Amino acid sequence: MKSSGKIDGVLIAIIAALAVGCVAAYFLAWKPNSQSAVTAQAQAAKQTLKEVGEKPDGAAEESAGDPLQAEENFEAGVDAEDDEDYKKAADYYKKACDANHYEACYNLGYLYDEGFEGIQKNHRRANRLYEKACEGDFWSACTDLGYNYDEGLGVKQDHVKANELYNKACDGGDMLGCNNLGYSYQIGEGIEKNLDKALALFILSCEGDESLGCYNLGDLYKDGTGVKKDPKTAAKYYEKACDLGDSDACNKAEELK
Repeated sequence: MKSSGKIDGVLIAIIAALAVGCVAAYFLAWKPNSQSAVTAQAQAAKQTLKEVGEKPDGAAEESAGDPLQAEENFEAGVDAEDDEDYKKAADYYKKACDANHYEACYNLGYLYDEGFEGIQKNHRRANRLYEKACEGDFWSACTDLGYNYDEGLGVKQDHVKANELYNKACDGGDMLGCNNLGYSYQIGEGIEKNLDKALALFILSCEGDESLGCYNLGDLYKDGTGVKKDPKTAAKYYEKACDLGDSDACNKAEELK
């Protein structure tokens, strides 16, 4: 059991040279026919960037903003989310994410991934935010991005890519990523089936207090998959998963008593 971009703008370089009161403007990659064309192109670019949650190239300095301000915006976003004001939370998270606060990018991505009141579900946008957070070593974002690749949510389904992301997350200490990679090894999805590696990853995940890792260990011992069938050991792992909040594990633990 598993759980859970950047759009290139028009690069315009303006080289101004004064000669006898005349200004010569040179554009790299694109040259409009008129000033109105410049305005229309700029507006279109800004609208595209706005839709995907990216800033225009001209906002690069703002993206490297004050980390203290970014943290304040992040905390304000958390408070707003706790109050179930998701639109306000998204606004704060976006400000913090634009300043490279990667947990804020992840939280904003999650809002779009799940869809909340005032926030339209948008997996593609979520994936771009997860990708930015993952590249900033916020490991939970790597796991959630991997899950979306596994399920084909907002991206073309790619189990190999998903496992690469799970592995990166697990190496960084995200126990859900370890669990998800273990499950891929268990069923041979996007990777060669290997029950020994699945077992090792589930143990690592469970010891890190990830309920799904414990749950999956319970399943292995209950069914005798890759290990000797052992209902007592299975019950132990189900009970730990139950203590960690997995209600399905609670039911399975009861069944084995």
